[in-house]
Amino acid sequence: MRASNLIRVAGVSILKNKMRTLLTMLGIIIGVGAVIVMVAIGAGAQGQIERQIQNLGTNMLVVTPGSSQTGGVSLGAQSGSGLTVEDAEALSSQSYLLSAVSPVVSTFTQAVGGAGNWRTSVLGVDPDYQVIRDWDVIQGDFFDAEDVLSIRREVVLGYTVAENLFPDGDAVGQQLRLRDVPVTIIGVLEPKGQTAEGRDQDDVILAPYTTVLNRLAGRSFVSQILASAYSPEDSPPPSRRSRQFFVILTASR
Repeated sequence: MRASNLIRVAGVSILKNKMRTLLTMLGIIIGVGAVIVMVAIGAGAQGQIERQIQNLGTNMLVVTPGSSQTGGVSLGAQSGSGLTVEDAEALSSQSYLLSAVSPVVSTFTQAVGGAGNWRTSVLGVDPDYQVIRDWDVIQGDFFDAEDVLSIRREVVLGYTVAENLFPDGDAVGQQLRLRDVPVTIIGVLEPKGQTAEGRDQDDVILAPYTTVLNRLAGRSFVSQILASAYSPEDSPPPSRRSRQFFVILTASR
């Protein structure tokens, strides 16, 4: 049968069965539309998850202390106090797998200054923390290694803290008081938004870890160590010494 005859027969059949044709077209349209919507939702969810993962940092690794015991009762993971600044320095100097390492000393306190006061988390970190978390400043600067060595009273504000204490946007160069310690604001971090658990990543103040250890936290151990691993393309060739040290360190922790 010729193609023209097939087209004519199909046309006649469509005209004779208008309701069946309409229902068939409706089913096709709904089916195709449903597939398009599901693909779009999946792509959007994937993009959101990828953005949340990227906000955590660049190839980030987290080293936390083990559990401790009180009266024979385990207090659970991360309750110990076994991590020190020396551990972070050893990781930085002797591990060939890590491109950046930062100790993290955390504490909560009231920040007083600007438009009032704001209770927030204060993290004592190394300048490498900015590389690990891939966190740029939108105003001012981040502190450097000399600031850490000199135990300078300088801080960088998260975006939420800056908005609440300095709504006019003039935070850089201003003074804050953390407990009874006066500090100078040298920068404001770009906004990162919330984590998957709903925690506001921008509700934080960053300071040199030496300043937090000596003037705010009043302890010698660190809460955790953050590190950034080399990507496979950028990883340098390992030396025998660095390989042995990294294996021993992970086994002992």
